[in-house]
Amino acid sequence: MIKDILEIHQKVIKEFINNNEEKINSLTNTLKDKILSGASIFIAGNGGSMSDSLHMTAELVGKFYKVRKPISAFSLGTNPSLLSATSNDYSFNYSFQRELEGIAKKGDVFIGISTSGRSKNILNALNFAKSIGCFTAAFTGEDVSEVKNISDVVLSVPSNDVPRIQECHIFLIHIICQILEERLYED
Repeated sequence: MIKDILEIHQKVIKEFINNNEEKINSLTNTLKDKILSGASIFIAGNGGSMSDSLHMTAELVGKFYKVRKPISAFSLGTNPSLLSATSNDYSFNYSFQRELEGIAKKGDVFIGISTSGRSKNILNALNFAKSIGCFTAAFTGEDVSEVKNISDVVLSVPSNDVPRIQECHIFLIHIICQILEERLYED
């Protein structure tokens, strides 16, 4: 069973990279330009995708390989008082959007992570971010029907199996952070 899981994992990762290499490169270049212009990066997800959001934020603010200047990055939904208040007063579907309304500005970046590609709070945050002039990116599984028109870039894992999608998302996050760090801090 372990080898079967590994084979599926490798197949999904390989197909993902083959399908998205140019998009990953382009996204990384865009992030570099945005960071150099003073933009902040906001990231959000639910459940395991929230963990990925926290992980990516830590890699950007802390370091990946290089000791360097921190990158302005924030994981949304991590303040329990704010999350419960906005969910209670508005709806969980607007929890990330409401937070973005308070802190995001034109030119910033919003990355929404949703294995299904249909999480309402991610979709609402993508719509809002797009409406104020943020660059938007979505990390999803196979279903891109709801994110494709509200995201500047969609990185879609060719699978509907949540664990395989999440494994690919964390791999993607590591690729982006490593390349971004190299491009920003070549010296």
